[in-house]
Amino acid sequence: MSIEDVARLTTAPGVDDLRYTFPLLQEFGKLPLVIEVMQLVAQCRIELQPFAGFVQRFTVLANLKDDKGNAINITFVFAEEEALRQQLPDIVIKLPTTLSIGNFVDLDVVKDIAYAANGCVTAFAVNVQGCFRDIRRLPSVNDLPQVCLARSNCVVPQAVSHQVNSLVVRFDGNGRAVIFYGGHQVVEKSPTGWKIRDTSRLESHVRSLCGSKSLDTSCLLKVCSAALESIDTGRGATFVFGDAETVVGFCQLMNPNLREVIPNTDLSSSDPTDLSAYAVPDGAVIIGNDGRVQCLGMRLCPPAADVQIQLRSHRGTRHRSVAETTAASRAIGVVVAGTDGMLTIFADGQALFEW
Repeated sequence: MSIEDVARLTTAPGVDDLRYTFPLLQEFGKLPLVIEVMQLVAQCRIELQPFAGFVQRFTVLANLKDDKGNAINITFVFAEEEALRQQLPDIVIKLPTTLSIGNFVDLDVVKDIAYAANGCVTAFAVNVQGCFRDIRRLPSVNDLPQVCLARSNCVVPQAVSHQVNSLVVRFDGNGRAVIFYGGHQVVEKSPTGWKIRDTSRLESHVRSLCGSKSLDTSCLLKVCSAALESIDTGRGATFVFGDAETVVGFCQLMNPNLREVIPNTDLSSSDPTDLSAYAVPDGAVIIGNDGRVQCLGMRLCPPAADVQIQLRSHRGTRHRSVAETTAASRAIGVVVAGTDGMLTIFADGQALFEW
């Protein structure tokens, strides 16, 4: 770590002892990620020392399994004591003693508690001093504020981070972890490591782009939510939204058997998981301006672009065909790379945003 990096850490919010930042550096690896997380911790007024100890257990918590080898989902909500009491009043399991998130040694205790409550949506309620004594029931999705961009299995913890004004950390038992704050996902851990994946930035870009194109923002947000679902599966996906009449004109159906299963689904009333499932066949999902799925499994064969297409060196045919499609139409393309899960938004032949 360079002298400049040390200087950035010492001036980061909430840092009163540089020793507590070392576990974060070891877990997150990159300085921008460490500073991003430390800013969240400071905004929630969480004490850095116990949180640093908690971070040292991330790998174990992200891979918790029951005795049969089934993944155990486990969620921690960090907030002021009063907010926890008011917003999460339903205690499911109460411990005989208070534990510190920073130095609990017996992870089997945490595992047993999480396993006992795994049948319902619950979370460890942790105060800003890093102490917890119970596991509490999370509100149902109908009792929570709506979130625009969220994976189906993260809607509740993401919404809770807004309602309780809290930092929420969720582990899925399969090596993945996500940190939420203020109703948005901020950073996540996947098999390829930790990344800054702030849904607020993605949402802001989508709203700006739809405004400039006079397209329905809610529909493109649904498309992006479906793309998030595709990221979790580890497969690529291609969605083309808007100007469907032009786009379909230069498409070819890759699998004739799909001709009879064009869903004509209305995005305004559909679940992003369903839309993600449409991307399973090879080819693109074409969606009209009205938010209806027109066809799927389409090979994009656009005319040669009048603009220069610039792509990352490791992006291939999928990205190029979508870029050329948006150059030859007024459509917006959303592509998920199967190799690294990177989400790219295309318009006017250019990659405008990567996430």
